[in-house]
Amino acid sequence: MRLPWLLVNVSRNKSRGIKGCNMAVWRSDLLRINGFDSAMTAPGGAEDTDVQWRLEAIGCAKAAMLGRACVFHLHHPKTRVDPGTRQRIRERQLKNEFRVADGIETHENAQTQAP
Repeated sequence: MRLPWLLVNVSRNKSRGIKGCNMAVWRSDLLRINGFDSAMTAPGGAEDTDVQWRLEAIGCAKAAMLGRACVFHLHHPKTRVDPGTRQRIRERQLKNEFRVADGIETHENAQTQAP
């Protein structure tokens, strides 16, 4: 159901985080940060926060699509963020590391070397 008169103009500067299931990123920007960190395997959604921080650190702006995009959600139980994952993100932020070592390039290389 679309109700254009209900659209809300949400500020780009809101401190609200992104959700990986609902985000879109230019491929070139995602490659600059080497995508998601594959070493983050614990459930909890912190990898979204990590990608958001790294994209903003290289100059990407966040824009809200509230009321302007369709979303389908599959229900799942909520999980807590692994404390080790939070620590990993904090350390990356302190070091100003915008690219991850175990990201897109690692997996592209593995696919090209597969028999």
